[in-house]
Amino acid sequence: MEKEKVSLVGLGPGNTDFLSVSAKDKILSADLIIGARRILGSVKPFLKNEAEILESHDTEKIVARIKKFLNSGGFSKSVCVVFSGDTGFYSGSTALSARLSEEKIDFRIFPALSSVQYFSAKIGKSWQDWNLVSLHGCERNFTAEIMSSRQTFFLLGGKTTVQDIEKTLSERGFSGKLTAGKDLSLESEKIFSVTMELGEPDARFPADFSESSLVVLLSENAAFRANLKPPLMDEDFIREDGVPMTKRLVRATVLALLSVTDSEIVWDVGAGTGAVSVDIALSSKCSVYSIEEKESAVEAEKKNRKKFCALNMSIIHGKAPAALSFLPAPNVVFVGGSGGNLDAIVSIALEKNPSARILVPCVTIETLSECKKISEEKNISIDVTQISVASTSKIGKYNMMRAENPVWLVRFGI
Repeated sequence: MEKEKVSLVGLGPGNTDFLSVSAKDKILSADLIIGARRILGSVKPFLKNEAEILESHDTEKIVARIKKFLNSGGFSKSVCVVFSGDTGFYSGSTALSARLSEEKIDFRIFPALSSVQYFSAKIGKSWQDWNLVSLHGCERNFTAEIMSSRQTFFLLGGKTTVQDIEKTLSERGFSGKLTAGKDLSLESEKIFSVTMELGEPDARFPADFSESSLVVLLSENAAFRANLKPPLMDEDFIREDGVPMTKRLVRATVLALLSVTDSEIVWDVGAGTGAVSVDIALSSKCSVYSIEEKESAVEAEKKNRKKFCALNMSIIHGKAPAALSFLPAPNVVFVGGSGGNLDAIVSIALEKNPSARILVPCVTIETLSECKKISEEKNISIDVTQISVASTSKIGKYNMMRAENPVWLVRFGI
């Protein structure tokens, strides 16, 4: 059987002592070694002197160099591309493997000990039920990931630091434990834990955790409830006098009409008690911005965010449309209360994203008429759904149906 010409080798957590024998042999015997500068720095001490070394982490440059090497008489020689961590865990080897396959270049992958395996062993915990997430060189909604699982493991090293996560969770009333590790397997390795009770941390992560490019974090969410499914019961929400709340059966229809998916950005304008915001936050790994002018309503929202661990819900104390100016462009907008500024709210949402899905509940003929006028002036279509809800009410020995006020749900541009 012909020997493969290209080897993709995982270095593991960083210390070459954790390399497998076969992986180390591929590095030692290679005529061309390719990898990022930091990775090559780890393996250079035991490379053979005549080996050619290329510093690169760009997939296309690596493929071009391999092709040139093989086409210029390198068929009797071997190439080794070295990656940090494990080749099957958020590794650059994924993209390179696909490109080598397209170019019909034979290769073999040599996996390594991953950071999640090393870290779990180091802190004495099994990782089989962890939610595994990478924030290394990319941005994701870490609050949504944390609230969706009892234990979430993060690869860091990008814009988001452990201090960023600690600060955000502290502000949003997180209860649980954060354990971070930096420079795993190296002499500078450090592991540090912070415990929070309703957002109050017992310590702060040291500054050197944000300075290292090799950081992992385990979140253990003490408030996680696996069976908490929206729409939640009306009586489960914390209420404040005079603060309105969208009822459960209406919220169920709202969720169905909006169909919010992971990674989408949602505005809940005039959020009141925050019931719609909480239900949407729990329904997917989205980012919810709950905008409310009244201070008593903001307090109710904060209490309900804590109660239901809706960590992906940002509460904005301000009046729309001014409070919307600095928010990211929405995919979805729910206007629970407009404060007389419905036209301006719809306008700024569509300016930021012409494809935004906008839903306005109307309990008066006047609001319904305003929606019709806005659709005509902006030349956007509307679709109207009317909900009439009635529930049983005990009157003496009889059960009678008690009707709620009908609600029109107006969808813009959907």
